[in-house]
Amino acid sequence: MFPAAARSLNFGKGLAKFCMFFTVPARTLFFLILTFSFASCSRQEKIELSIINRSASKIDSVIFPFRKEKGMHAIDPGQTKSVTIFLAPEQLKGEGLFTFYIYQNGKQYLGTYGFHDWGHLEANNYAFYFFDNGINVKDDPPEQPREFSIFVVDRSSVAADSIRAKPESAIRVIRLSTCLKIVVDFAKFRKDPVLKVSRNGIAKDLHIDHDWTNWNTAQEIIYINEDGLVAGK
Repeated sequence: MFPAAARSLNFGKGLAKFCMFFTVPARTLFFLILTFSFASCSRQEKIELSIINRSASKIDSVIFPFRKEKGMHAIDPGQTKSVTIFLAPEQLKGEGLFTFYIYQNGKQYLGTYGFHDWGHLEANNYAFYFFDNGINVKDDPPEQPREFSIFVVDRSSVAADSIRAKPESAIRVIRLSTCLKIVVDFAKFRKDPVLKVSRNGIAKDLHIDHDWTNWNTAQEIIYINEDGLVAGK
């Protein structure tokens, strides 16, 4: 063999070894990344969630706050819509649950799903029935609450002498470390939702602003400020 040809052959073999030296690890790295990606996807939890509209009106939208994907829109009476929700492992750390909101005729209804405890999901399938008075997990209208709780936070420099509900609706009063909890009869109080607040011998009425047709919630937080009585959340 001619010397030039021999040198060319040796150079080719060396180049092949040189390329193989980098190609094999790169190929291995590619498969490692692919395997890791597949394992990450396989660890995702999947939830199937359905909303069944049992109310007399159309649901305008359903929003899932933490999801990047869009929620649901325009669920007519009697109609069912479903969504698949994928949850990454980091979303299931600790103990907690997820929320969703149903909007109808300018009103908001809160629902919860996906209770989890350090990676373990309570369930993977949920069905929520929406009625004129709120959300239920069974195909029956929610029951009207028996009691309604009002948490009064007094932010004024001069504390109120007394804060009370009318005797016919009052059930009990609990003084907590940061506020006053007044428990009233839901059905009776909704007819005239007013607290009587007395300060320095002057009594004022505080109207409690609440959606009494939404039976999923039975409490409000009221703040008393320096400039008067202000209801808020």
